[in-house]
Amino acid sequence: MRLPYMNNTTAILLTLGINLAIMVALNWGKSFGLADIMLDAVICGVMTVVINVFFVRHYVTRALANKTLPTNLPVSRMMMRLPRNPLLLALLCALFFGLLTPLINGMIFILLRF
Repeated sequence: MRLPYMNNTTAILLTLGINLAIMVALNWGKSFGLADIMLDAVICGVMTVVINVFFVRHYVTRALANKTLPTNLPVSRMMMRLPRNPLLLALLCALFFGLLTPLINGMIFILLRF
């Protein structure tokens, strides 16, 4: 889904760049094992959420100030229940994706007998 108020390409490239830098910094000069991949999955799950929550907040705040935020966006009950504080939202999402990302990676590794 393309968000109408932000540059998705910039957000994706920033997230990929930071996650790649963290992976290289933590694993430089050593072999890559399953534990390293799972740790990287946790870090990437958390970092992606934190980067994107604050990146989206920046664009939404700017669109609100310029009065260019679309008014015909659908309303979601689940989204209305999320914390309005960006730090709390980032922490909640980071916890969720920090657990979910390695879980899915682990399931894929089991399926592929890695």
